[in-house]
Amino acid sequence: MRKIVLFSIFCLAIAFAYAQPRQKLDGTINNKLPIYMEVIMMPYKDGLMHVGGVYWYTNNPNGGTLNVMGTYNSDTGEVNLTEKNSKEVITGYFIGKYDDTGTIIKGKWLSANKQKSFDFILKHQL
Repeated sequence: MRKIVLFSIFCLAIAFAYAQPRQKLDGTINNKLPIYMEVIMMPYKDGLMHVGGVYWYTNNPNGGTLNVMGTYNSDTGEVNLTEKNSKEVITGYFIGKYDDTGTIIKGKWLSANKQKSFDFILKHQL
């Protein structure tokens, strides 16, 4: 019986994750590298949302995708994402904040060693 309950909870969690609307954003890093990002946000606790998804450079269609995971704080508008490649190696960070309209995220992209920093902007697609 316990296995059935655990399996049911697992199935509900997966169904909930896939039922979440996918956020589609496009923008730039360093005002010249065009990117496209798709993320899903899931409630976590105390105004925090888990964020997970992928992004890619739109000017390099064969470059593959990079994974992003992190948090969004609905109270402050802050977004913190860790970027990883297909081997799960950290390749960078997005540290930003939604503007007053709630449709644009601006901030800094940092390299994995945090030695390089570039402005980024992401806009929700409507």
